[in-house]
Amino acid sequence: GVSSSDIGTGAVRSPDIQTGSVESSDIGTGEVTPQDVTMPDPVQLKDQSVASGKFGSDFALIDTVGSYTKQDPTSILSVDWTGTANAPASSCIFQLRVDGQPAPDGAGQVYVTNVGPESTTSVAATALFPGLPPGPHTVEVWARINNNPGISDPCVVGPAQAGIPQTYVVEELVV
Repeated sequence: GVSSSDIGTGAVRSPDIQTGSVESSDIGTGEVTPQDVTMPDPVQLKDQSVASGKFGSDFALIDTVGSYTKQDPTSILSVDWTGTANAPASSCIFQLRVDGQPAPDGAGQVYVTNVGPESTTSVAATALFPGLPPGPHTVEVWARINNNPGISDPCVVGPAQAGIPQTYVVEELVV
């Protein structure tokens, strides 16, 4: 067998270690810090177009923002949205989703009050999506009107009069 005294300092490097062969039980407490772990760089998705539709009191898809390919099976996906919205007739609630699913804690929602058809409201929201497997995932915005059962009114993401693109930053966070 090979013992630690048989291995010189710095003799074993990352390419020498088979992927998945080092487990948590192989690492002592405090030996690895968050600074030692690397995650993929954040990806910025921009959406220049205006997305709108008529919505009732149930959430429905208003905008498919783009796709992000998750790499680490243990990371949490974080989605940050900065942009503008409008609720020209009834107040609207906008919600960040990944693959059609809202964040488990209800985060990532923005309430925009009815302020008229030519108004624009700045919005910012963040949502965390744990438990997603590696691979491609679709980032979306869903919308519904607030407290008007039985009617359908418009909700708008990125009103043209603002001229500001919607920016979504997607990144994987170390758990």
